[in-house]
Formats: sequence, structure tokens, C-alpha cells
Amino acid sequence: MQFTENIFPQSATVDDNGELKIDGIEIAAIAESYGTPVMIYSSKDIVKATKKFVEVFDRVFYASKAAPIISIEKLIFGQGAGCDVSTKGELEVALRAGCDPKKIIFHGNNKSNEDIKAALESGVLRIVIDSLDECDRVEKVAKELEIIAVEVQARITVGIEAHTHEAIMTGGNDGKFGNPLITGDAKKVCERIISSDILHLKGLHCHIGSQIFETKHLAEAGKILAQFLVELNGANKQDGSEKFEVTELNVGGGFGIKYEENDDPPAPIEMAKAVRSSVDSVLQASGLNKIEVWSEPGRALVGTAGITIYEVGTVKVIEGLQTYVGVDGGMSDNARPATYDAVHAVWVNGRGNNLSSDQTQHVAIAGKHCEQGDILNKDTVVSKEVSVGDLLVMASTGAYSFAMSSNYNMLTRPPVVLVDSSASEPIREIVRRETIDEVLSRQV
Repeated sequence: MQFTENIFPQSATVDDNGELKIDGIEIAAIAESYGTPVMIYSSKDIVKATKKFVEVFDRVFYASKAAPIISIEKLIFGQGAGCDVSTKGELEVALRAGCDPKKIIFHGNNKSNEDIKAALESGVLRIVIDSLDECDRVEKVAKELEIIAVEVQARITVGIEAHTHEAIMTGGNDGKFGNPLITGDAKKVCERIISSDILHLKGLHCHIGSQIFETKHLAEAGKILAQFLVELNGANKQDGSEKFEVTELNVGGGFGIKYEENDDPPAPIEMAKAVRSSVDSVLQASGLNKIEVWSEPGRALVGTAGITIYEVGTVKVIEGLQTYVGVDGGMSDNARPATYDAVHAVWVNGRGNNLSSDQTQHVAIAGKHCEQGDILNKDTVVSKEVSVGDLLVMASTGAYSFAMSSNYNMLTRPPVVLVDSSASEPIREIVRRETIDEVLSRQV
């Protein structure tokens, strides 16, 4: 068993004893100061990943559902990225993080009147129209606010089914997101927007899913979206009067990351370059050289930058069947394994590195919730010496762990810590540990 560097933050190191450091800072020291469970993010990893995307696309919008944390978003916005939000709450996080409203895109398949009102009042850059019904709703709220023009993008379903878990597959024709090309709904929603006195069509958007490993699917989706733009543009000029001017092509996100040793995705930035190239080839061939290409990475910016530390509380050996290593967290702080059958790599701190097979064992990592399904990893390899009191680290928890956390079994949610050895404050708590009084404060 050997430490796998490209699953953990790039700033992570492990010594011969298996002691893990993030950006030169011992995780054991962080656990001692903040308790367990505790989430840790590497600031340098987030900054580096964001800069790469900003170099490839004309505009980058952080898909904030991945980790809607004010201090994380400040780092990302500091590199020139904007923000992709889908609720009034996510919008508020972005605004408190200092994001310019003119760098915010508002998504959602069923935006409420409150969502739309908040978006319009704050002056977001674009609302992404997801349905015909939403056209009516945005117009209605805009009239109430006496807003005469709302610039929008139309979400198009391109019919590409990415090879990912069905719960995070969004590009197929039978889904709750967007307007399918194959049924003619994409054209209908665009025509509805174009006919509006209030809505102004500025761009097209697609997103085929999350945690995608195959570049060809992302590139093909971008190509189809670009071809639809060319078709729209041609129809727009047929009668000699241009009714709209589409200048943006938003290819969404979905760039996959490595969660376990057997995963072999291309680097997210290489997938991004392929998508950009695919789109550009269509646009240039059609003489549409002034179209901006936008992207919305989320997991690719924060996923591997984050880890979660637990403390081992039990080691239960069921002879001939299974060994369960129980930790002091579980599905309330990381819902992905139970929800998506997701797998996170595991490291037991201080139990050696480069261990031989006779020094290791197969175990399941069990959460502490009253659910048999609360298993954080069904089959992983750890040292035979793993014991009560050890620190167990789960890799690549930077995306969707905080965002999907809950108070199941009335557990309080863990703190989040940001590390940066070059900062004046190398270890900084950016989300404090929740208290039981806070959990119960809404009950009357």
C-alpha cells in the first residue's frame, strides 16, 4: 500500500511513518486543535486549479453547489472567475464573498419567484432559462420590479449521455434539466425568448453531467451546442433583420477528478481544452469568431483540494466475513458514498507508507449513523495495525461533502479549515463546528 499523490491535494506529503501533511502542516496538529471530524482545504490547490481554467475559457463561473463556502469562493473570485448559483441562498453566499453580480449566472430547473426576484434585484449577469414556464415567470417578476430588459441564456439538452452515475447525468433527453434538441423544445424555448419584449437571448448553455471521465462526451456536447448556435444564427439572418444577437456559448462543467487509485480520468484542464477546441472548430468554420466560450467547473476546482479527518472509534472483526473500522462521522458529513455509491480513497495517519500486502488488510469504513448503508468505503486497504484513536483521512472530499451535509441522528456538522503555509495565518477556521443549540434553535 502506497500513498497516491494525485488523489490527495497536490500540496500533500507523507513521510516514511505515514504522517500526512497538507502544505507542510501536520494534519494531526489540525485534528488536535479543531477536533474530528474536520474538513481541510488546501488554498494553493484551489488557486492553481482555478487559474488553469481561467486561461482556457473566455469566462469561468464557479459551480458553487460544489462547496458554497464564503472563504473558498473568495479565493476563486480572486483569480478572475465568476459564480454559477442555482438558489437565492447560493446567490447570497457569492455576494457575501464579494463576487460582482455581473459575474454571476443564475441556474435552476424550477426557480421560484423569490429566486428570480433576488437575481433581478442583485443585477446578475444572466438567468439561464430552463423551460417555457420559466419565461412567463421571469417576465412577470421583471414587470413587477419595473425591469424592462433581462439578458438570458437558454439551457439546451444536447442528447449526450455521459458515462456517470444516473443521479448526476443531466445531458440525456429524458431528464429534468433543459430543453431537448431532438424533440424541438430547444428551438421552441429560443423562439419564445426571442419573441419576448423583456427577455433577450444572449447565449446557449448545456451541461451533460458530473464526474465525467471521457473527453469525447464533453467535446461532442460542445460541438452539438455550437452547431445549434450556427443554425439559430442562420435563421436569424434569413429575412435580413437580426432579431437577436447570441454571443455566448456556455459548455457547463462536469470535468471528472480522481477519487480512487483505479480511476483514470484525463486531467480536468485537458478535458477543458478539448471542449474549447471542439467548439472553436465549429464556430470558425461558420465564420462566428466573435462568440465567447464559457465554462462552469465546480468539482474540478475544489474536489481534490479537500480532505476529511476522522478518528477511529472501533475496529470490529467479524471472522470470515468483514472487518469494520468505525469512525466518528459518516453520511451526515459525506453523503456521496450512500447517495452515488461514490468511493473515496482512505489513509490511516501514522501507520506507515509503502506497506507490503502481508502488512495490510481489507476493511470497510463505517460511519456512526443508525443506517447499515452508512458505509464510507465498502472495501479499502489499510494497515493491520489500525487501532482505536487513529486518525483516518478520506481524500477528495472537497466537493459536495459540505454542501450535502445534514444533521441526521442530530449530529452537528464539522468545522472547515483552510491551510496556506505562506499566509500570515497558515491554519484558518472558515466554518466553525456547529453546536447542538444551533441545530435545535429552529424548533419551537
